[in-house]
Amino acid sequence: MALCDAGAHSATAVLLRLCSAGNLNDFDEVVDFLKYHIDDVIQEVHSFDKLLVDDGVTSLNAPPEPEKGDNHGGLLIRTLSEVESEEHPILKREFKVHDLSNPESEDLHKIEIRCDVTRRTDEGDQINEQKTVVEVRRRRNSSCVLSD
Repeated sequence: MALCDAGAHSATAVLLRLCSAGNLNDFDEVVDFLKYHIDDVIQEVHSFDKLLVDDGVTSLNAPPEPEKGDNHGGLLIRTLSEVESEEHPILKREFKVHDLSNPESEDLHKIEIRCDVTRRTDEGDQINEQKTVVEVRRRRNSSCVLSD
């Protein structure tokens, strides 16, 4: 599914642009966006009856809601964007967003946001990881609000 069907200003479209391999210095911007829009993105992707969408540059996976006894390891969102040279990836940027809390909890959820950037060099792959944990009040079918 081409993301153009979702609209250029949808939460999913914005996150795909932010997570692109071409935006390597915006980890904090991605974190700030997800604090307020994590559930908007998940619900939007699921509303397409899809688990995976892309914009031709970045792909985004939002696993289905967890079933009783299986929380998918808490994975909420995973993105992947690559830059290729001669048909081989030379740079890969991947975001993984996990809910570290009980998915049924009404309290604040601890959300881990991790970004791995892998660069292919003559000496081998060079991996740079950034991660943070934020507290977010999760919701289903309404706006997500960051706690104070």
